[in-house]
Amino acid sequence: MKFNTLITKTEDEVSELKKFCDENNLQLICNSFIEFELVKAEIPNNFAWIFFGSKRAAHYFLKQASIPAKCKVACIGQKTKSHLEKMGLKVDFFGQESGNPESVSNELKKQIQTANLIVPISNMSDHSIAKTFPKNQVSEIVVYNTKGKTKKIDEKLAAIAFTSPSNVDGFLLENSISDNCKIIAWGKTTEKHLMSKGYNPYFTLKTASETELIEILRIL
Repeated sequence: MKFNTLITKTEDEVSELKKFCDENNLQLICNSFIEFELVKAEIPNNFAWIFFGSKRAAHYFLKQASIPAKCKVACIGQKTKSHLEKMGLKVDFFGQESGNPESVSNELKKQIQTANLIVPISNMSDHSIAKTFPKNQVSEIVVYNTKGKTKKIDEKLAAIAFTSPSNVDGFLLENSISDNCKIIAWGKTTEKHLMSKGYNPYFTLKTASETELIEILRIL
């Protein structure tokens, strides 16, 4: 049997992973089980910090607003930081363990102290950043909707890397997970969601990166 690995991202999002699989004769299946749409949002014009939990949150926010000159920018981790910098933004804070949003939120709280913060989010957010802060300090703004997208996967899978709770739900609409399939969670939030569905991940990524996932695939 071929070693088939599914990741719930599109092929253009995982060039490093695809290269590794090609070089090691591993079959990689890339398929996102979610899709997105912009939500018109009322955005305040005065905020000291903005936090982006993903490049998608940045994309949908910047389609309808700009960041004030004196506002500082924070994000979930290194990959999102690199994306924001390519967009011309200066990043003042990024999380060291993007797979653990609670840890990132605690780091951020120390960094910004009492300054006010806005967090652009999806309608499916689990609010992992905002819930660390006092309610009068942080404002969450829904800037996009996340919707499930179904697809039947016919290949027998040796490993699945789930990159979000929404992708877990989208996958399970038409597919099941076999007992001997290795489940990899793209961070603590996805791990928690998988466990609520009765699945125990084989491994949970700390940095939620292709590089870390590749290291796991080397030992499977």
